[in-house]
Formats: sequence, structure tokens, C-alpha cells
Amino acid sequence: MIPPEAIDQFCILLRVNEASAKCAVGIVRARQDYLRGGLNRDAKTSFSAAGTANIWWLVSDFDYTPNFWTRIDETLRGQIMSAGKASKRLATLFEQCLGMPVSRVQVAAIASQDDFMKRLRRNNGARDLLAPKGIAILYSETDRDLMVQLGLKFGYREFVSCRPTNAEHVRMLREAGKID
Repeated sequence: MIPPEAIDQFCILLRVNEASAKCAVGIVRARQDYLRGGLNRDAKTSFSAAGTANIWWLVSDFDYTPNFWTRIDETLRGQIMSAGKASKRLATLFEQCLGMPVSRVQVAAIASQDDFMKRLRRNNGARDLLAPKGIAILYSETDRDLMVQLGLKFGYREFVSCRPTNAEHVRMLREAGKID
């Protein structure tokens, strides 16, 4: 949306597609003839279809970390959030979302506590609940080499849970103390 004070000014635009987790960054001077005629209640408008041809896209179809909640259905969301206290909510999350990268920010939101990392640790946290089931919770900043060896996909400051699929993976995770 373009506010009245941005008309005839250079604007940096960000376009996101939550479904595909792609974004674009562009620059344009918000000339009146590039904009739609209608205004919303705050007197903001947007670019007309023809006006978008004047946007200079610096980056297009750039991958970004998808919004976690758009990747799971409503039923699973309810199951995670109603699982009980923080450790149980996190254990449910990681048990139901094997192989799915989960950001540290998301873990903090689900745990909903100041010391959310404690709810993941082996000392009565989610790892204690999942390790006997053969499920490991790995963190990209401390378990990067192991995650690469296991073939997991992850980004910066992301957790990934996994269940080993072969004897070598079981051995690696047990030696690292990640499963029982």
C-alpha cells in the first residue's frame, strides 16, 4: 500500500508469497499515473496492473524461510498447542513434524516461556520425552555436522527432529547422545 506522503517519492517494495515462500524486492517512484484510483480509509492506494510494469525488481522469486504455521494444518496446530505444558507442546511439535525445520523464534512462541530452551533440553525437556522413542531434536548451531551427515535440510538457527532410518544413523545419534 502506498500512503499519500509517498506519492512522487522513491519507494522500496517488498512482495511476498506465503504459499511458495518466495519474495521480491523492487524500487519505483510512486507516480500518480502508476497508481489505482481508489483509496482505502487511510487514503492509501496501490499500483495499478499497468503501473506495476514500472517497478524495477532488484530481486525476484527469492526463497525465504516459510512461515511455520502455513505449513501445518489447523488440526495439528490445535494438537500442538493443547498438548499441555511447554515441554509436552514442544515434544508434540517435534514428534509430529519430523524433518521440518523449525525456527528458534517459533520454538520460543510455542514454549511461551522466558527460558524456552530449557524445555528442549535433556533435563526434563522435550528431548527426554522423545529420545526413548528414537526421535532426536537437533539444532543447526550446535549439531550442524551431524545434521549434514544425516542429510537434513535446515537454515540458520533452526531445529529439526528426526527418527533414524538405518543402523548407521542410529549409531551416530546414540554416540552423540541424541537418542536412547
